[in-house]
Amino acid sequence: STDPGGATLFMNFQHVVPAVRELTLKAWQEKGKGKKTIVFCAGVEHAHRMAEDISRLGVKAVAIDGKTQDRKCLLNDFKKGHLEVITNYGVLTEGFDDPTVECILMARPTTSPLVYNQCIGRGLRIAPQKSACVVIDIVDRNTHQLQYGASEFAGLPKNWRSNGRDPFRENRALQKVRVTSPEAFLRIQQAQSLEEVQSVLMSLPPEVIEAGLDGEPAGVERDPLADQPQRLTNNECYEYLRWHLERVSKRSVSYQKPRRRKVNPRALLRSMVPDTSFLRDFRFDEKSNRVSVQITGLSPMEMEQIAADFAAESGLQLDIRGQLSFFDEVFDIA
Repeated sequence: STDPGGATLFMNFQHVVPAVRELTLKAWQEKGKGKKTIVFCAGVEHAHRMAEDISRLGVKAVAIDGKTQDRKCLLNDFKKGHLEVITNYGVLTEGFDDPTVECILMARPTTSPLVYNQCIGRGLRIAPQKSACVVIDIVDRNTHQLQYGASEFAGLPKNWRSNGRDPFRENRALQKVRVTSPEAFLRIQQAQSLEEVQSVLMSLPPEVIEAGLDGEPAGVERDPLADQPQRLTNNECYEYLRWHLERVSKRSVSYQKPRRRKVNPRALLRSMVPDTSFLRDFRFDEKSNRVSVQITGLSPMEMEQIAADFAAESGLQLDIRGQLSFFDEVFDIA
């Protein structure tokens, strides 16, 4: 069969496809069953066999190809919800629009980014009652090497290694990098993972790095009249910045936590809760730096947030016991 992207694909249906079909069906049962699905197949015969396999599962499924005479009627039935799954080869790649499609099953390889985007795009239309689209991508590595996949779909270079991370988030991090050296720019462009990009950044002089993976500059401004480098506080990139600062200033850089001001625990807690809530049984153990209290009218999420904010502000551990009103009954929450 010929790939619309320009490459010719050969598949041995006697040996390879049955095992691949089994894997494909299992993946669809786990992730896509019950969702309106379009299956993109590697050939006409493959499309019909996939439709037969899915039908055996008790699901209404049909296959269409370029010679299907009642294709328009079948597509209308699919749009109306009378069919749950429709399999095809080279028919629904473009020119078909059904916003209610909830799952795309890529049971075919392709060397064309355009074809890949067109197939995935069949499920990315917005529709009422639809919050997401499941994309299941099956790649037969025994017959075809992966030519185009999720990393490139997210805008990352070919052969990029995400190591299980979200490629879209990695691409957003990569877009934040700013360097002034053409050589450094090319090295970053040729990197195949975030680890390689970070390694390149760490090898560069700090003055050529305008922004790293976090979007922050490689150094901080320093008062030339000061005898000591500026102190960094509450910075997640402390180790990375310290390394660059020491290279620039030729001085040792250390981190010193700011001293916490003494606070009145009860007054601080009172300022954090709504006026409609009441504090009861307030206890403060100075030896263990722990506060326990009962607060009414808070949801579990609010209790958790207040405990976190209180700990960050005072340095004290807060144990909250609350009461939540639900259908005119009162439940104690520990």
